[in-house]
Amino acid sequence: MWRSFGNPDCALKIGVQGAAWVDAHRGITGRVNPRYHMVDLPAGAIRPSPMEPNIVDMAVVESRLRELILPEPGGRWLQRLGLPALLRPICLVLPDLAVRVGLLTVDAFPDRFAEQEALVRWRLEQDRLFPMAGTRVAFQTFGRHSKKPNAPQTVLAVVIRDPILSQYDQLCERLGLSVVDLDISTFRLWNLWIRGAGDAESQQPDSGIVWLNLLDGGFTIAVFQSGAPVFFRNKPLPSGKATEPRPRIPAEYVVNELTSSLLYCQEQQPKLVPNRLVLVGEDLPPGLSKDILQACRLEVFELGWDRAESLGWSQASDHSPPAVLEAVAGLAGAA
Repeated sequence: MWRSFGNPDCALKIGVQGAAWVDAHRGITGRVNPRYHMVDLPAGAIRPSPMEPNIVDMAVVESRLRELILPEPGGRWLQRLGLPALLRPICLVLPDLAVRVGLLTVDAFPDRFAEQEALVRWRLEQDRLFPMAGTRVAFQTFGRHSKKPNAPQTVLAVVIRDPILSQYDQLCERLGLSVVDLDISTFRLWNLWIRGAGDAESQQPDSGIVWLNLLDGGFTIAVFQSGAPVFFRNKPLPSGKATEPRPRIPAEYVVNELTSSLLYCQEQQPKLVPNRLVLVGEDLPPGLSKDILQACRLEVFELGWDRAESLGWSQASDHSPPAVLEAVAGLAGAA
């Protein structure tokens, strides 16, 4: 969502349980030969939140990430010459819970960026979605709801608080990295899903697709129609026992939250009747897909590495964790 100058060929995903790094330098032939690495993070070192600082123990997280990030080949030559190493441009992928997301409907959208941002901030304040003081906002507009010249437009707005963003920037600078592309898990994985869909997906009738992301202790549901978001909601999952390294995700809770969210969505979009759901998660409850099908009448597709492979990204291993796929999506899933 946040993009500045630079075209990164490395991506870093920082999550609750671990972090993943992908280095996708092109060889002499121009072919991408990605290298993947992952490390675990101590419990409680990262606590995603849209309001509070996310990095609880900066020194510990920095130390662990130094084991993860592959050194830049040219940096050794600069070091031998006594020159400071250049910051490496990267894409940083964060958990969904690190930001707030809002969907706005506007009748008219200004042409100038400054006026667009002012309107988005004003609307977010007016709708009382969240306070905007001390925040950065990224936004994207989607096609009009009809072919009429003055038809409303949808604006997807993502907000991150300055203290949270500063934490991640500071961490990356200590590691010799410069964040030139910043996004969250759901949007980058969704882009990966769409880019890797192929003709089979595009030829299906567009009755809407439900997206359910259960990574990093969060519950994110989004509904897309014709590639545009029409509903978005995210919240923390109930905490498990402190002694559990990975809190168990209760299937009953997921199905209940999904059902209530879809009912609310259909109140707002009565003509939208989705019949497919893309599920993203790790250590999911047995039978969750079947429970969703029975309760919500949604055919469930679990997001896997096949989407990345269709774009030329070889799999890291036979059982690559989702964090590695999220890091790959940081590059392969760029909009």
